[in-house]
Amino acid sequence: MMTTLADHDPQEEPLIALQCNHLFTMSTLDGVVGLDSVYEKNAQGEWAGVRELPAKCGAIPQCPHCREPINNVRRYGRILSHLMLEQASIKFRLKIEFETRTRLATLNTHSEKIAKFEEKNANIATPEFTEAQKTLNRLVDAAGRLQKTVEDEQPERRVYEKAVVALEHRSSNIKLPAYIPPSPQAFISANRSYALTLTLHFRITAVYFCHTLANFDPTKQEKRGKPHNNKKSEHRFESIEEMGKNYVENLVAQCDFISGVFHSLIVKCQDSKSNKSLEECMLLYIEALYFMVQHVKKTAYVKKLPEEVKTRATEKISASFTLMNSTLNALEALKPDPSKLENSRKLVQAADKCIRSEFYEEVTKEEKVQIFQAMSRDVGTAGSFGGHWFTCPNGHVYTIGECGGAMEQSVCPECRAVVGGQSHQRASGNNVAADFLRQVRGQPPAEDFGRQAPPM
Repeated sequence: MMTTLADHDPQEEPLIALQCNHLFTMSTLDGVVGLDSVYEKNAQGEWAGVRELPAKCGAIPQCPHCREPINNVRRYGRILSHLMLEQASIKFRLKIEFETRTRLATLNTHSEKIAKFEEKNANIATPEFTEAQKTLNRLVDAAGRLQKTVEDEQPERRVYEKAVVALEHRSSNIKLPAYIPPSPQAFISANRSYALTLTLHFRITAVYFCHTLANFDPTKQEKRGKPHNNKKSEHRFESIEEMGKNYVENLVAQCDFISGVFHSLIVKCQDSKSNKSLEECMLLYIEALYFMVQHVKKTAYVKKLPEEVKTRATEKISASFTLMNSTLNALEALKPDPSKLENSRKLVQAADKCIRSEFYEEVTKEEKVQIFQAMSRDVGTAGSFGGHWFTCPNGHVYTIGECGGAMEQSVCPECRAVVGGQSHQRASGNNVAADFLRQVRGQPPAEDFGRQAPPM
């Protein structure tokens, strides 16, 4: 029952004035704030000790009259500080989750672009590819900064650091833990974004490495000379062996780093008992491991690189595939969405097929000349219009014997496209192998390359 100030005896029960200028008895505010949730009483009803702070808190208590939040009351400092820290942590976590959702939308867009560059015979000598590289570099830096923000700027860590300083000033003997781990939710959100960004960066880097190795020209490398004493100067390689070894080691190091990020992410999900987050992280990790297997093998076998390079790549491919299987087994135990689980199984199968398949190393110019000279006795040297040498719709060279006219259809052993033709008429997309013929004859490429010659 409310009484006036004139009717109340402060000697009987002290009053507490709030910042809103409303007065309440100590017992009333003790109940409003919930003081008994953080302190305990003895049998006589006196405050006798402290309770462990609750893991989850409610809203900050308010004045019963005007609903203004109660603050700056030393009697309730412990519980109010805990509640305010919880509120600050929630706001911090929501901020991180909002930023990661925004980044994920951007990453999905870039993932579609990179998938096009990963296609066979894709042209990466374009401004679009260069811009995609620059964008991924910026996204990796931004994701790294967000991860560091979660580690260093979480409210709990700041309060902890202030408490350490205060205790040092008081020469207190109280020992605090050496490290305050970040909020599990914020850590998971930020590191998931970081892992995804690193995977995309790995993919576009691998595409660039593979393209550069396939088009390596030692003559042009020598003309560029040695790099200057400038940190921004690009390193020039003197041989394909040196370049291949450097690129494969670079990709292997990236694989190790990405796996480390995913491992810490999965452990944090397990510790926080968040099965949904754990499931999402495992799905993403299996996909990342698939790209590791695919790109490391493709880069290591794009040219005739030293056996030690291929051995290093094979070790990483084997380790990545082992991780794929163990992660898939753990994922199956979580019983995720059947369609998502089936997609992960298909990725594991695709990785297994990639490992078992033989990669065809690019044929060098010297080897092309040798093939041309060896087969010219059987199929001719091409004559005026290309003779018996043709290309399938995807540019793979093939020959037609006897008169050189197309009389039957087949499929390209490389890409399964239709080759040959009927009644001396070539199938659609089949052209004279003009570029191949100019190359083996030592002629410069013509500007009208790709123009079809008259049908044979």
